[in-house]
Amino acid sequence: MGVKTSIYYDLRGLWVDFLSEARGKKKTIVHSLMQYIDIQLINACDGVILISDELDQILLSRNANPKKKLITYGDGADVAGLHKIEKKNLKKYLGITGTIVGYLGSISTSRSSDKIIEAFSIVKKIKPEIHLVFIGPIYHEKQIRTIVADHGLQDSIHFTGFMETHNEAISYTKDFDVALAYHEIDKNSFNVMVPTKVLEYLACELPIVASNHKAHRNILTDNENAVLTEPTSEDYARGIKKILQDKQLSDKLRKNARKESYSYSFKTIAKKIIDFYNEKMRLGIHLCIFS
Repeated sequence: MGVKTSIYYDLRGLWVDFLSEARGKKKTIVHSLMQYIDIQLINACDGVILISDELDQILLSRNANPKKKLITYGDGADVAGLHKIEKKNLKKYLGITGTIVGYLGSISTSRSSDKIIEAFSIVKKIKPEIHLVFIGPIYHEKQIRTIVADHGLQDSIHFTGFMETHNEAISYTKDFDVALAYHEIDKNSFNVMVPTKVLEYLACELPIVASNHKAHRNILTDNENAVLTEPTSEDYARGIKKILQDKQLSDKLRKNARKESYSYSFKTIAKKIIDFYNEKMRLGIHLCIFS
């Protein structure tokens, strides 16, 4: 181009790893070659903008040049918009009464929905009036409903399916007494992610129970803005019971959730990136961003 230009790579995840890990297939020479090319591209740039610190550490372990200024800005959510959405009465919508623990997102055994159901069955034995609500699409629905039936929980577990808009799903999510996030796959492509549902739970000011997964620990702090548990049905049930039995803790988690949500607002993250771009432009450097 004939001008002084800096090139920055905006990297949102480990997509090459995901190709093999998400499908449970063995890594092939093609995957290794693509990973090598990815690192070469990173090292050819002046810097990299990353979604999480975990991604930073993995790339460095693969010989990404630390002098390339790997900058972590994270992912975000429309926090201001989420705050404005009015809460709707989920109990009235479903025709139920009692306490609601809920999950927002895709439902399948690959998403550990069976582990959530198992944990719920444990809690149900000591709190009979409790209900579990899944908001989102169901994959392999027959399998999931068979798991529910095997536990005899057909009257206590509810599936809304797709809602007309995401805002509508959020409006009912806000009526959860406890919000659930469960992940247990310890693989690089999953460990680097920033779960959008967790960011939305925070913006909805909900007390969260989450499995002690790297992607959750990057956002959540045990007993501060969530209860973190071991990735077992028994310990997850313990986490749910802990919040339900301690109103003071529940109130604290709600308060801290709202406070933490601002760290992940689009406005906050966009400002950081814009300030970074403006600083480069002030130095007379032209920028080329690719992802």
